[in-house]
Amino acid sequence: MSEMLGCSLSTIKRELKRGEVYLTASDLSEYKSYSAKIAQDLAEENGTAKGPKIKIGMNHALAEKLRELIVENKYSPYAARERLREDTDYLDTPISVKTIYNYIEKGYILDVGVEHLRRKGKQKKRRR
Repeated sequence: MSEMLGCSLSTIKRELKRGEVYLTASDLSEYKSYSAKIAQDLAEENGTAKGPKIKIGMNHALAEKLRELIVENKYSPYAARERLREDTDYLDTPISVKTIYNYIEKGYILDVGVEHLRRKGKQKKRRR
């Protein structure tokens, strides 16, 4: 069977175990069955823990300082990052310019949107 599906036998066993449910028959006896929905829900839940953690998730002071620099002082994300490098209070969480742009686009920094970025989305590609 695993050859037909193009995967190893271990993969099939793990999938069957992930979707294993116990159902009750009409004579009140229990039997084991497979539920694709249960397996998919569990796989999606396990997948949420993957990937890098949000750097400003627990550092609310850093997020507030970035908001202040970008919205109130009209700094670019690059200038805000350089300003944070000078401030010793924020040296424990190094953050890149690309990460700041990603957080702004995803809405992780409150009250900061793409409209606060002076050049984002305004440049057109050259025609060749």
